[in-house]
Amino acid sequence: FFFAVFGLMPRHAKNNTASSFFTAHEKQQLSEYGTQKKRLGKESFRSFDCCSLCLKTIEEAKACQKGHLFCKECIFENLLAQKAKIKREQKLYKQYLARMQSEKDAADRQKEEASLEAFDKLECGVLNTTDSVNSSEATNSSGREKHAKKFNAFWMPSLTPDAKMEMKKPSKHTRCPEGNHPMKLKHLVTVKFTPSLDSSTKFQCPVCSKSFTNASTAILLKPCGHVVCKPCWTNLIKDTRSCYTCQKGFTSEEFIQLASGGTGFAGHHGESLEVTKLSPAAWV
Repeated sequence: FFFAVFGLMPRHAKNNTASSFFTAHEKQQLSEYGTQKKRLGKESFRSFDCCSLCLKTIEEAKACQKGHLFCKECIFENLLAQKAKIKREQKLYKQYLARMQSEKDAADRQKEEASLEAFDKLECGVLNTTDSVNSSEATNSSGREKHAKKFNAFWMPSLTPDAKMEMKKPSKHTRCPEGNHPMKLKHLVTVKFTPSLDSSTKFQCPVCSKSFTNASTAILLKPCGHVVCKPCWTNLIKDTRSCYTCQKGFTSEEFIQLASGGTGFAGHHGESLEVTKLSPAAWV
């Protein structure tokens, strides 16, 4: 009756922020807090005929030991950048080692000088028993004062301890930007795709003329660089030990299964279809 007479209405439950807990509506508004998960679809994966670095249509394809595809220009530029970075890190690591060695030598010299000075005082008779007692008491009191001062003023920047910066030894090997495994320039294999007759795709198998997609499993022959699909590899080429296109021979270990992107199905090459975004959690 009071609210009806004076034209006042109580605060709505959705806008009530004075309570000690969050309502369901307020939790829905906090969309940017907490861990978020989302299922990825086909459009979120790289196409088969795209470079793993620039994500554009691949040109002058190169493949690493694990079957990741790159453009020739992209992978060469990436490896050169990695080598330059390794060179810089090794130079900094050498400077770090020299600095640590100089600090260790200075500490050893200081310790040796202190021990020699104490020995000289003891031999010359300057340090008697009374002086030693007084000096020990003075050092103990000064040490307690310093400790109390540091303890009582620990928030002062001038009294905070210096954190020693440790540097790990940098790696000397360049790595694959896609699989993060060691890779050198000589490990790259030139890939010779067969142009597709279908306008929707770019490459196809030279044996069965099926187009390569993310759902396909392609096999690269290392000696010649030709790519065939897995059914043709299993049924025709694997036992003959010779390429279908150029008739070049190969051994049982001279082939690579090319990596492809996802298709939206959980069973394809074990691709993870769920992405997780970590963000600060809200207090509820």
